[in-house]
Amino acid sequence: MTKQQFLDRLYEALCESMDKESALKHINYYTDYIESKVKAGEGEEKVVASLDNPRLIAKSLVEAGEEAFRYNDDVYEEYTSNTSNYNRKNYKQNNTRVYKAVMGNWSFWLVLAFLILILLTLIGSVVGLLVIIGKIIMRFIVPIVIAVGVVMILKILKK
Repeated sequence: MTKQQFLDRLYEALCESMDKESALKHINYYTDYIESKVKAGEGEEKVVASLDNPRLIAKSLVEAGEEAFRYNDDVYEEYTSNTSNYNRKNYKQNNTRVYKAVMGNWSFWLVLAFLILILLTLIGSVVGLLVIIGKIIMRFIVPIVIAVGVVMILKILKK
């Protein structure tokens, strides 16, 4: 089976259970995968043969669901079903694909919220310490300064 036949069969199987946009993201992944293996020196037919049956792959992808993985959405693809050909227009900045796990997205915000909470706790502790020091100054040091001032005034008046 050729790369194009594999991709056509995979696309058809995916479109039975998901929308075309999601199917094209998977097609793009497999296209890039096959092309990278061919560039690495493997034969196209050997790479395609090493992949499983396109229908089985489609079934696995559908069962895994969209939440299982996400592809970076910087690629525009169009599928023309009449010619069974993929017209790809890639607008990539780095020629690399970024895969994001869904967990990574919300766990980042959880860690950030935790760090902000720690920062606010430290700021509150410092402010509380300053308030305590202020109370100590007002209770003990100010009366002592006043007493010393009164004593000095009395000494000056006695002269």
